[in-house]
This record gives sequence, structure tokens and C-alpha cells, in this order.
Amino acid sequence: MTKKDDNWVLVYTLTDEVRSDLILHTLKNGGIDAVKMNKKDSNYMIGDIEIYVKLEDLCNAKVMIKEFE
Repeated sequence: MTKKDDNWVLVYTLTDEVRSDLILHTLKNGGIDAVKMNKKDSNYMIGDIEIYVKLEDLCNAKVMIKEFE
């Protein structure tokens, strides 16, 4: 994902590293391109982890995440 890729959208934000990996794995197994951006401060471990998908996959990704929860 680069700054030139305008078709990536934020689908989910969380703080748990393990849970974010599970969600990312679930999306990819469902055929959805997904990337994780870890915005946590490395010293204090505060901040968020954001999961992005392509705009055309947004609805399907939301459904898959809701089923995951």
C-alpha cells in the first residue's frame, strides 16, 4: 500500500496485536486483500492498529469482521 493507492480504506481499528493478526488472516483467507498498519508507540505500547482493505472489498470485509467477533 502506497500513498498513491487511493482505493484503500480503513475498515477496522483495534489495540490487540494478536487479534489484529487473526482478523487479517480471516480477511485474506476470504479472498480480501488487507494490510495492517501498527501505529503503536514502541516504547509505551499505546496507540492503535489499523486494518485497511480496498474500497471494492469494504462491505464484504465488514461482514467478515462482524462474523469474526
